[in-house]
Amino acid sequence: MLIGRRAGSRVMLVGPARLAYGGAGAGQDDPLVLVFDILGGYPPDARLVGEELPRLAGPARSGTLIDGSGRQVGPGSTVVVQYVATRGPGREVVASSRADGGPRAFVLKEGAVPSEWVEGLVGKRVGSRVAVTRGSVVTVIDIIDLV
Repeated sequence: MLIGRRAGSRVMLVGPARLAYGGAGAGQDDPLVLVFDILGGYPPDARLVGEELPRLAGPARSGTLIDGSGRQVGPGSTVVVQYVATRGPGREVVASSRADGGPRAFVLKEGAVPSEWVEGLVGKRVGSRVAVTRGSVVTVIDIIDLV
């Protein structure tokens, strides 16, 4: 319902509570009204200018691949990112924001994202590309924006 709406639009969704929150705190069939003000958006293929998200070859490693020059990411920041996660020596893609419809916003705090993301992204700047490793999974993350 929100995909394809223009910035400045207001969208109202009405439906049973079970469809939005599984009915938590409300009856399963109680009406729920949600209003969204669309402030902006990102194209599904948003990325660092001229840079495709790579699938890293070789051994798993963490670190900054590209230093950005935008605003600095702090603990608890809400970041908009594109990412691709690969596993194993063959670097099979196991998750990708682009395959899931485009950029995603996450709050950088324990429990909301993997701890490696918090450690790897805090202190970086918008426009950075960072690789974080968890076991045999390497995730390459482009920091698109802070909201």
